[in-house]
Amino acid sequence: MFKSSQSILQIISAMVLLLVAVPLAYVAINLVSSPNKFMEYLVETKTLRLAWNTILLAVTVTVASICISVPLAILTIRSNLPMKKLFRVLLCLPLVFPSYIYGFLFIILFGPKGVLYDILQVIGVERIPDLYGYWGAFLCLTLLSYPYIFISVTSSLTKLDYSYEEASYSLGKSFWDTYIRVIIPILKPSIIVGSILVTLYVVSDFGAVSLLQYKSFSYVIYNQYQTIERAAAASTSSILILIGLLTIWFYKPDSANTNLYRSTASVSKSTKLIDLGRFKWIIVLLISTLVFVSVIFPIAVLINWGYSFTINYDDFFKIQVILNSIYASFVGTFVTVLLAIPIAFLIAKHKNTFSKMIEKISYIGFVLPGIVVALAVVYFGINFAMPIYQTIMLLAIGYIILFIPVAIGIIKPVISQMNPKLEESAKSLGASNFKIWQKINLPSMTPGITGAFILVFILIMKELPATLILSPLNFNTLATSIWTHATEAGFGMAAVYSGILLLFTGLPMFIMFNKGIQE
Repeated sequence: MFKSSQSILQIISAMVLLLVAVPLAYVAINLVSSPNKFMEYLVETKTLRLAWNTILLAVTVTVASICISVPLAILTIRSNLPMKKLFRVLLCLPLVFPSYIYGFLFIILFGPKGVLYDILQVIGVERIPDLYGYWGAFLCLTLLSYPYIFISVTSSLTKLDYSYEEASYSLGKSFWDTYIRVIIPILKPSIIVGSILVTLYVVSDFGAVSLLQYKSFSYVIYNQYQTIERAAAASTSSILILIGLLTIWFYKPDSANTNLYRSTASVSKSTKLIDLGRFKWIIVLLISTLVFVSVIFPIAVLINWGYSFTINYDDFFKIQVILNSIYASFVGTFVTVLLAIPIAFLIAKHKNTFSKMIEKISYIGFVLPGIVVALAVVYFGINFAMPIYQTIMLLAIGYIILFIPVAIGIIKPVISQMNPKLEESAKSLGASNFKIWQKINLPSMTPGITGAFILVFILIMKELPATLILSPLNFNTLATSIWTHATEAGFGMAAVYSGILLLFTGLPMFIMFNKGIQE
C-alpha cells in the first residue's frame, strides 16, 4: 500500500514537472536549431554589456539591501526601540508594490516634470539629475527588495537563543564585538537566503527597469519580442535560462537551515535588550523616514493622482478588468497549489534521488524572469498546444511554472513537521490511503495550503510580463491596465488601477505579516 501511494505521487509529480521543464525544452530547441548563431550572440559586445548591466544592478541592490535590512532587523527585535512591532509590519509592506507601480511612481515623483521638479522650480532650480538609467533603477529596486532580507533575518533573530549574547557579554565583549563576531555569523544563512531572493528578483525584474529605461536582460528581451526579433529574444532568454540552471545546480534548499539556533524553554527571556539611549528617537525618525519614503508617500501620491486627473468613470467602472484579475489569479492559484501538494508531500516524506531531482527542477520557475517563462510557454502553445493558445489555460500554465516553487516551499515544511506515528496508527487500524489523506494529512497541511494560496494569489495579481504576453486577446487585468496607462502617460487611470491592485495584495499581506509577528 505504501509503495503504491509513493508511486502515485511520483507519477503526478513527474507529469506536473513536465510543464515546469518547458523553459528547458525551449532553450534546448534553440541551441540545437542554431548553435552557431547562439554562440555568436553570446560573445557580442552588446550581450556582454547587457550582462554587465544586469550583474551590476543585482549586486549593488543586494549589497544595499543587506546594509539596510540587517540593522533594521536587529533594532526591531533586539533593542528597546519604541513601536518596534508596528515598524516590523510597516517595513514589510514594500513587498505589496509591483515593480512597475514603483517605477511609475518614481517617474511621477522624480521625473523631469514630476513632483520634485515642481517643488524645486519654486526656489529657482530649473534642472534636476536624470532619473532614468542605473540610479533610478537602483533606488527603486533597493526600496522594493530590502524586505526580503529583513523578513529572513527577523525570522532567525526571533528564534535565536539569547544565551549567545549573554555568554559574549559575560566574557567582557562589547556590543559591536558580540554582534560582528557572534550574532552576524549565526545569521549568515538567513542573510544568504534573503540575498539570493533579492538577486533573483532584480535579475528577473521587468517593470521598473523598463519604465526607468535601464537596459538589463529583461528589458531587452521584451523589446526584442515586441519588435518581432524572436530569434534574438530566444537567444537572450536562453542565456538567462542557463544562468538559472547554474543557480539551481548549486542551490541547496536545506542548506540554510537555522533550526540549530532555536530558542529553548530554558532560555532567559529577560535578557537585557540593546539600550539605544539618546539615539532612540533619532533612530525612530530615520526608520519613520524610510517607511514614509517606501510606503506612505507612494500611496499618498497614488491617491492624489487618482483625484487630480479628470477620469472617465464610465471607463473606470469597466468592472471586467477587476473581475479578470480575480478570475485569472484564482484559477492560477487554485491549480498551482493543488498541483504543489503531492509534489511537496513526495519531497518531504520520501527523500531519495528522484524526489531531490524533482525539487531541483521545481525551482526553475523561481530563478527565471516571467518574460522568459512567457516566451517559452508561447513557443510551446504555438507549436504543440494550438487549441489552448490564447486561452486562460495557457496563462495558467505560465503561472504554474513561475509560482509552484513558492507553493511547494510553504507547504513542504508543514508536511515535514507532521508526526509519522499518526499515519502508522491509522494504517494499523486498517484505514485506506484515501482515508488517511482525508482525515489526517489534509487537515494537518491546512495552514501550509492556506498560506501558499494567499501568497501565490498575491504574486499572480502582481505578475506583469507573463500576463502581458500570455493573456488572451482583449483580456485586460489590473496589472496590464496599469502598464498600458502608465506607458501611454495616462497617469490618472494608472493611479486608480494601482490603488485597487494594492488593496487586493496589501490587505492579505498585512494580515499575514501581522499574524506572524503576533505569534
